[in-house]
Amino acid sequence: MSLVDMVSDHLFNEDTKKSIIDGLNEKVDIPIINERTEEKILTAIYDVIEDVMKKVLAK
Repeated sequence: MSLVDMVSDHLFNEDTKKSIIDGLNEKVDIPIINERTEEKILTAIYDVIEDVMKKVLAK
């Protein structure tokens, strides 16, 4: 297993994802959107960032 794989596995697992999304959702407050919708938006953003970061790390 390469260093890139180890870093990727550590950064992009379900526990880390949940911690990051929960932390961001705690700090971000969009007044016209409820917490559940904010979480969905943050999860979508996280998924895109994860995909891009994995591609960058693989180079």
